[in-house]
Amino acid sequence: MLLSISGINFFILSIVAIFIGARINQYFPFLEKSNIPKAVTGGLLFSALFGIAESYQWISLDFNMELRNILLLVFFASVGLSAKIKVLIAGGRSLVLLLIPAVILLVIQNVTGVSICYLFGDEPVHGLFAGSIPLAGGHGTAIAWGQEATRQGFLYAESIGISFATFGLVLGGLVGCPLATWLINRHQLQPNHLPTDKEMAALHIPNMQLLPSLDDMLKALLMVSIAVSVGVYLNEYLVTFGVLLPNFVAVMLVAIIITNGLELFNREINDEAIDITNGVSLEVFLAMSLIAIKFSTFSYHLLQMSVLIAVQVVLIVFFTVFVVFRMLGKDYDAAIISSGLVGLGLGATPVAIGNMSSLTAKFGPSTKAFLIVPLVGAFFIDIANTIVLKSFLSFLPNGF
Repeated sequence: MLLSISGINFFILSIVAIFIGARINQYFPFLEKSNIPKAVTGGLLFSALFGIAESYQWISLDFNMELRNILLLVFFASVGLSAKIKVLIAGGRSLVLLLIPAVILLVIQNVTGVSICYLFGDEPVHGLFAGSIPLAGGHGTAIAWGQEATRQGFLYAESIGISFATFGLVLGGLVGCPLATWLINRHQLQPNHLPTDKEMAALHIPNMQLLPSLDDMLKALLMVSIAVSVGVYLNEYLVTFGVLLPNFVAVMLVAIIITNGLELFNREINDEAIDITNGVSLEVFLAMSLIAIKFSTFSYHLLQMSVLIAVQVVLIVFFTVFVVFRMLGKDYDAAIISSGLVGLGLGATPVAIGNMSSLTAKFGPSTKAFLIVPLVGAFFIDIANTIVLKSFLSFLPNGF
């Protein structure tokens, strides 16, 4: 029996999966502690159930991904709208000092992934889906680039990316806290001075506890919609000049121009409204993507994937200890930020914040860490990752 799931029905199914995923995470605290998104838990469960049903030929499913693709663009538009140049300037020297090794780490992850895939006789492009795409980018970036890879014939790319994004979320928490604890104890580090009121006022971190007004939400949705529409048209225009970009990259670039253009005229988009748009679009987008993916593809080259994730973890540990920690001054803040970078480099921003919260609750505050790590994770790492990935794809055989 062939079932076609699309539009509002797919949307309903995805939200149901999110709620079921939330309940599962509550029953298994390890999932909650590892910051596994509700959409990932519920989406993978539905994917497995549908996969079993199809393997026994009970049903055959066809998913219409049009709404999912729109939500993907909405998500990256909201990321771009958060990328304000004044925030980068306000972050100062510490933010730049974290951005530099973060970008270097992106390159290392991709060189590692591509090299190991080459040694295993696999497509080098698959190495990017075991590198910075899922590890620094997370599930959203893995699925977004996976779509592009699938169009070019790399059928396993998306499932590889999702697998590594999931492993990374778990390992980011398991590795980040013990590593920073070792650094703190080894160097007998103590909390440093707190930032001044002026430094604190320079940055605004969105607070999900603050509900935006209806007008603020409408303005945010308007800017998101304009970014999506203009970005898609811009990308179609660039194609005529031989410039090939994924739609979500063009949309994000337009959103960056919009938000910084508004800044010039002293106009702002409410941060909480953008954050809500970001969170909702990402959750539903993830659920839709994971429900529709073929669960059987997760068994792709298990030995190769095991070697890849092990090497990636070892490399980020050495890089953090011998490069990041030293660049940031080998003090207490540097140790806490290092745990955050491990969380970002293997998992996502929630993992980084979870690592730092756990450590500061035990050893003392590090306001600097909570100022700059979320900024890097919120949008700067996505922008840098896009540039790095396009550079790699332009040099790889069969790149796209």
